Amino acid sequence: MKKKIIIISISIALMAIVYLAINWKSLLLNMAGFQQPKIENTETIKSWDGLKTKQDMLLVASTKANFNYLQENIGVPGIMVFNKEGYLIISNRGEGCQITARDKLKDLGKKEFSKSNSKDIGFSNINDFLDRVSNINKAELKNEIGYDYTVVYTWAKYLPEKSIEMMEAVNSGLKRNKAKVLLLSLNLDYIDKWTSGQVGDKIDLD
Repeated sequence: MKKKIIIISISIALMAIVYLAINWKSLLLNMAGFQQPKIENTETIKSWDGLKTKQDMLLVASTKANFNYLQENIGVPGIMVFNKEGYLIISNRGEGCQITARDKLKDLGKKEFSKSNSKDIGFSNINDFLDRVSNINKAELKNEIGYDYTVVYTWAKYLPEKSIEMMEAVNSGLKRNKAKVLLLSLNLDYIDKWTSGQVGDKIDLD
């Protein structure tokens, strides 16, 4: 009887080792707040229940090449703020960008911000950024409003915890802000339609 119990225990242990050997990457990703990336489409992005901001535009990379560039030059999570003239004045990526969103966005319109010299972000002018993205939510912008600032934040479904934290930080930073802010939500999941050309609509803020 004791021998049988030992054999069963060894079998269970071996099965556990095999399972861990096969699934170790997925387990580690889940522990770190990642989910296995999937090929998304515009509808699955728009309908994600974690989307918690009232953005003026929902953006994606317009092509696969632009997706790669955006991943390298802003990534997820990330935040950029451009002034009325289109110059980058606030930026951060990775750890700490949620703090930047909460602490800096509340000061828009209250403090003067100079041009950002950050080398971590690959965009110094908003047009450089807009040339690489497309709008997928068909929002009609009233350009005559004359926005004082454009805020861009990034998120992805495969990083749900980081993405939701980013959105909550943006909401918190803008909650009592009186400045005229254009809020752009940039999704950086992999899109199926890149194989057949550009996704979404081009953006013209002029």
